[in-house]
Amino acid sequence: VAPRRPAPLRDQLRARARRGLEPI
Repeated sequence: VAPRRPAPLRDQLRARARRGLEPI
């Protein structure tokens, strides 16, 4: 089983979507 790599693109997209959805 290969080691799971922290996807920076998906992490940033999810963090941005969560921050953008939180204030709205």
